[in-house]
Amino acid sequence: TKPEEQEQTVPSLFLWNFRSSEFLFTAMTPVSASPSSASFVSSLPSFSLLTYNVLASYSAKPQYFTNVKAEHLKHLHRWQAILAEIDLHGADVLCLQEVDQYREFWKPELEERGYQVLYTKRTGLKTDGELIAFRHSRFYLTDQRVITYNDLVALAPGDEASRAQFATDNTSLAAVLTPLPQLDKDHSPHGSAEVFIDAASSLPATSSSASISSSPSSPSSPSSASISSSPSSASSASSSSCPSSAPSSSSSSSAASSSSLCRSTPTLPSILVASVHLFWNPEYTHVRLAQTRYLLRTLSEMAEAQPEHVREHLAAVVAGDFNANFDSPPYRTVLNAHHRAGGFSLGRLRSAYASDDGRVDAPYSSFTHGKHARDRLVDYLFFSSERLHVTSRLGLPSFERVSAAYQSFPNESYGSDHLCLAAKFTPRWSSIHHPPM
Repeated sequence: TKPEEQEQTVPSLFLWNFRSSEFLFTAMTPVSASPSSASFVSSLPSFSLLTYNVLASYSAKPQYFTNVKAEHLKHLHRWQAILAEIDLHGADVLCLQEVDQYREFWKPELEERGYQVLYTKRTGLKTDGELIAFRHSRFYLTDQRVITYNDLVALAPGDEASRAQFATDNTSLAAVLTPLPQLDKDHSPHGSAEVFIDAASSLPATSSSASISSSPSSPSSPSSASISSSPSSASSASSSSCPSSAPSSSSSSSAASSSSLCRSTPTLPSILVASVHLFWNPEYTHVRLAQTRYLLRTLSEMAEAQPEHVREHLAAVVAGDFNANFDSPPYRTVLNAHHRAGGFSLGRLRSAYASDDGRVDAPYSSFTHGKHARDRLVDYLFFSSERLHVTSRLGLPSFERVSAAYQSFPNESYGSDHLCLAAKFTPRWSSIHHPPM
């Protein structure tokens, strides 16, 4: 069904003056680096990723948000506020959770902004799901998978009642994104990396949707789940970072020019991205722990299934709503995944918001207001720290400052009870590869 047309449209002003001058979350804060390395890091290719639990419509009800104004719970207002943040930060990759009205709203809105969009609805009766969107001018899709946590029902020990606790209908979505070749700075008219070929014209087109069939013999395969993909770029490509041949519509001189641009310019590695949403109930830490282990196991298997030339440089960004505090077993499991038997194939994961010693993470990512006002940290942005380097991240003000500025979440400026997290990454030098000549 289409969004309700009878709802009032968002006011044209939409607090733009406030956003431009006092918006609390605009700054991407540089991560400390030595002066000698700063210029080198700034010259490397980079990408940015934003994660956001956008609050499903069925949850944005007055009985759950008793101190939130009714107009701030209407989905058109909330979605426009969220899109304003997405536009503000302009991330190359988006990981969204609790997304509903995908085909009616999110897919066309994000495609209009230059993203290719992948989506899977969670199992069961709830209407929301997970979304990954990426700029088709920067990446193309080479692999994708739905992670269905109800698979744990058949894998968990105990009697039927014990195993039934794992039937939470949560899902996560993963994709391998391969960077398109880019101009080096010497050839860029703007002095920075510029994409010089169009994904849609130079690579085979995909169908409008891609279903992933289940495999009974593989516990990590999804059951009764599929990925919807927008057809704006390719789903497969050659192993070369530079195209082996120019688009059919290009002249031979253009092809020669493109070939000369694919000199030994450092490029990003392929990125394994996961948009994660784990079970919410605070009493079920053991369920979230099992889901975390299953997530890491599936991502590791997905990484190992990539061709050797991709796997050699593959980096991971695992982001979303883990519904777990930073000192909880699920959080520690992610950080210690490389210590487990067999290890995590993408090496050590760490939070983009963690301190250097790993003891402190972001101060919070969601809010509960009213009589029991408190801030909670449940959202994370993990990355392969041996292959990627965080150069900047979206700053978060103190809970006291936020509470003084707003009476509730959602509100006139923010469309969810969660905050978005975002970071900019460059490859570590050891993981940088050069396109073949």
